[in-house]
Amino acid sequence: MTATLPEILHHVETSRGKAAKQAVCDRGYRGKREVNGTQIVLPGRALKRHLPKRQEAETMQKARRLNPLSAT
Repeated sequence: MTATLPEILHHVETSRGKAAKQAVCDRGYRGKREVNGTQIVLPGRALKRHLPKRQEAETMQKARRLNPLSAT
């Protein structure tokens, strides 16, 4: 069973007795930025895109320090 965001927010409102002011969704959410008075918050751009190159460079530096003759 898949529920939509408005259904979930309605359920939250009925169970809490008041509406949520904000709801946090993942990056896959492509709907409205406000649903029935609830602001939808999405995370910013992922930082992971920049990490692999830096990690690769650090790994290469460690390898050179451990065995400077074999690193070319």
